[in-house]
Amino acid sequence: MTIQFTRGLMLAKTEATFNTAEALDAAVDAFEVINPDFAPEITTQRRAVVANDISPFENLVTRKVGGMTFSLEVKNNGNTGGTVAPRIGRLLKACGFSEQQVNSAAECVYRTVAGQSNTGDLNFYGDSTTYTGGVYLKIKATITSGGASGAATASFEAPAEATRTVGGLNAMSMTDTDDVLLTDGAEITLHDNDGNAIVTLTPDFQSNDPETGDVFWVHVRPIGYLYQPTTDNIESVTIDMQYPDDSGVSIRHRLIGARGTVTVNAAVGEFPTFDFEFTGTYVDQVDEATLTGTFEDQDPAQVEYAALALAQRFGEKETAICASTWSIDMANDIAIRDCINESNATEGAFLTAREPVITYDPESILAAQEPIWSYLENGTSVEWWVRHGTIDGNIVLFHAPNHQITNIAYADRNNIRIFEIDGALSRLNGNDELQILFT
Repeated sequence: MTIQFTRGLMLAKTEATFNTAEALDAAVDAFEVINPDFAPEITTQRRAVVANDISPFENLVTRKVGGMTFSLEVKNNGNTGGTVAPRIGRLLKACGFSEQQVNSAAECVYRTVAGQSNTGDLNFYGDSTTYTGGVYLKIKATITSGGASGAATASFEAPAEATRTVGGLNAMSMTDTDDVLLTDGAEITLHDNDGNAIVTLTPDFQSNDPETGDVFWVHVRPIGYLYQPTTDNIESVTIDMQYPDDSGVSIRHRLIGARGTVTVNAAVGEFPTFDFEFTGTYVDQVDEATLTGTFEDQDPAQVEYAALALAQRFGEKETAICASTWSIDMANDIAIRDCINESNATEGAFLTAREPVITYDPESILAAQEPIWSYLENGTSVEWWVRHGTIDGNIVLFHAPNHQITNIAYADRNNIRIFEIDGALSRLNGNDELQILFT
């Protein structure tokens, strides 16, 4: 019988009980996988006893730790209402992410950041209308007349860089938004250049009324499924890999109690990937009937309309940057749990630390366009966005709200001088250094 290298199937399911194998169903647990590889660490030791000759004793197998690597395409599941979680979510959760369904106006309008020189306070929230625009928005509200509720007014604008909303998605250059009256609890509707209603914001006055010139940055995200790093209650998965022969039988390798790390890689004109590396409890190989998987029916998109952009956290603008590649590496530290009470003296894998980093290679630009060298020289925190896909139901958004550039090198791309940028992702309040949103 022949086992072909280009055939395979992977199944994965969240464990109800850590390190206890789940019953996997090819109809709902299968993944379209790239380069599935079973790579365990099997330790052997030679006995150290002495004998009356110098011939070695046999090696004995002592410890077995399971490992798997594989890649999945960056894509959503085709659900346009944000009501069905993408199947990949169970793998992201086992890589230290939490899962949240964003399906209310309050979850869409998720943060208000006050300008550093403000003297008054104001918050905005979502009340009754969800946002479905397919991109992150950072809306600037400038107080044009200070005062209490029912007296204060504000103007609203979105970043001038419309390139973050190309590909059939509305640009958020606000119209008819100058000197809008602000009343506590009264919803405000903002529009695009064509007059289409895009998002609604509701003022929430605080103890200090806003004053003329105060600036507030309102962060808005679309409906969908959101994944952010977490620290507690990190889930584990059972993973099966099948390598079929041509008779309907497969080699099956399994991990239980598996947790891992993930890197996202994207290059111009290609299909980007989530590249996973999982560690877990080793399970002996068996032969079993080859399964037929049912997959999420969605094709990937090539890397285009990525809308890669930078913005100072309290800056006046957002700048689109022209790159050919980008990557995010969560750099999770995965440790096997030592336990002499268990088989192989191990009990699954644990995520003990993470040091997420990003890289990207934009064309070099002048400081007047975006002071990138200054960001490195001064340790300035900047926001970083990128989008993959433009069709509702097949968009994945990435947002790093607190990114610091750690290195810049010059390089040549088609006789164009570029920056090769390394960056670190840091916390704002904790468990928030990266957002991945499927919408």
